[in-house]
Amino acid sequence: MQSPLFIDISSDFVYLSCQWQELFLPRNGIENQLWIDLVQRHKNLSFTQVQVLNWPGWFTNLRVGTLCLNLLNALTDNSLDFYTVSKPDLYQFAYDNWDIPRYWVIYIGQKSNIRLRDFQEKIKIWQMSFEQLQNEIIVKKIFKNELFLDITTEREYYPDFLSDCLILNYTDIKTRMDKYLEQFNQQATKQLSANYMIDPTITPSKKCSI
Repeated sequence: MQSPLFIDISSDFVYLSCQWQELFLPRNGIENQLWIDLVQRHKNLSFTQVQVLNWPGWFTNLRVGTLCLNLLNALTDNSLDFYTVSKPDLYQFAYDNWDIPRYWVIYIGQKSNIRLRDFQEKIKIWQMSFEQLQNEIIVKKIFKNELFLDITTEREYYPDFLSDCLILNYTDIKTRMDKYLEQFNQQATKQLSANYMIDPTITPSKKCSI
């Protein structure tokens, strides 16, 4: 079976992976570079399926990412099938299947936009700035052993005490996304929209073996 293109447009760097070829593209200049790399990869690898992590993250990457993917589809006679999932939905699914810790530290892309999400209660606990997170005694004492981060180039922004948290790499994330799409039998779409929503609507729980 042909490997899909996997792309994360929800982080500070856009990440692409297809047939073990990986690439990180910085946000600065993404409007010039992403299109070139997408066209080159499609030419070399001839993928027809695209899995997209779409929210939360930098608006520039979300906007440019969806624009470039839609344009590529239009110029290839709608040959691409898009499967899009938000990180909160994906991680809620993983938590419901006993696969990740309860609390997620999320960076949305602005200095005042660090969030802590509780997947057991399916709620955002609070929003804070970098400075508040650095000094947040409650996070250090109560949540430290139950926190996780996904692999993002924003890692340098977080305080040192979070270095002990579980950090998911893109292999981990891709495995969970494959399971998510399989379990929910998600249908492909031919047109992507940037997901700018602030607080997500979490998909229903569905147990499986991950």
